[in-house]
Amino acid sequence: IAGVIVTEDGRGVVDVQVENTVSEYGMYNMNMTDESGQYLFETNPLTLDYNIQGVKNDDYLNGVSTLDLVLIQQHILGLSDLDSAYKMIAADANNDERVSAIDLVEIRKLILGIHDEYPENDSWRFVDANQSMDEDSPWPFTEQLSIQNLVTDMLEEDFIGVKIGDVNGSVIVNLQGGNVEHRSGNKLMLNAVGNLESGQGQRIDIKASNFNDIFGMQFIMNASNMKLIGLESGSIEVTEQNIVQVGDQIRVSWNSREGISAEGVLFSMILDSDVSGSANDLLSIVSDRFISEAYQGNSLNIMDVEFGEESSVFALNQNEPNPFLTETTIGFTLPTAGKATLTVYDVSGQEVTRVASEYTAGFHQIELSRRVFNQVGIYYYTLTSGSQTATKEMIVIQ
Repeated sequence: IAGVIVTEDGRGVVDVQVENTVSEYGMYNMNMTDESGQYLFETNPLTLDYNIQGVKNDDYLNGVSTLDLVLIQQHILGLSDLDSAYKMIAADANNDERVSAIDLVEIRKLILGIHDEYPENDSWRFVDANQSMDEDSPWPFTEQLSIQNLVTDMLEEDFIGVKIGDVNGSVIVNLQGGNVEHRSGNKLMLNAVGNLESGQGQRIDIKASNFNDIFGMQFIMNASNMKLIGLESGSIEVTEQNIVQVGDQIRVSWNSREGISAEGVLFSMILDSDVSGSANDLLSIVSDRFISEAYQGNSLNIMDVEFGEESSVFALNQNEPNPFLTETTIGFTLPTAGKATLTVYDVSGQEVTRVASEYTAGFHQIELSRRVFNQVGIYYYTLTSGSQTATKEMIVIQ
């Protein structure tokens, strides 16, 4: 008896314990999948009935991020559907055979480390690969393959592996790596404003000078010798479900039903502190439990999240939408007021259009119409301001 265990997109899932049982005879065999997800039971007595199932319950957080919360929330609100039965299964974190706000709560608790596993679900579920699945409601689904009266080789006993909580397919399935999420190259720059002194109840504001069309973010702050005792919403609404302290870390996972553009204070933290100094120096972002990142625009482009002074920000965003048919918008952020020039080139290096103006410090947008482009294809756009420059690629379609 043999088969393969792969994800929906065909990547083999390794280190799955495949169980082969004949309960009436007390027989039990176990095999582990190899680097391509294959498993094999070579010696099985004939004429018996067998049950085959897979089990993998390690690394619950693998592939799970706040981006998944954004996608699941959009599905719940009817803004953008999860487009496969396997994504629906992945979104059902509390295992009640539906996708609801409760699943968002369970997945966020996992991300923030409030719990290290799902109370009512496994890390992986393995579905009969030959089962016909209802895309909108795949429950119940078959997780155990039954072979009645084995009389010949059974070599296609296959499963589809579903990583619970991971609806965008970012799970790493083996040591050679997995799907690599595309990162835009842009950075969301945060700034912790305020001074800490040894004492109780000190307010620290978290600001961002380029918080533009953000659907969600996650990051971890090192908060040694500090205790989080309160939160206040600013430009974004946060609660104790979004921001928690675990040991010496303050962990943040926030998302919104729509893209938020905000200035000033995003949120504030009330801290007890045993140390003194600038909050921006004492509260550093660390990469520990998960990657610090934010999700921008309708395409949910992934940005890195960093702490830094507001004056350090110079950013050119990916045009939205991309590819585009009729018009597109290019966003950019300047650290100081001054002249900025946006130039668009075709693949031969010929200039297509140029926009130059004086801008204030902060975020700005330029809209481009399809009419300025001679033909469909790839174009490049460059933003220049003083000594700083950045270039990105755009695609015009017909």
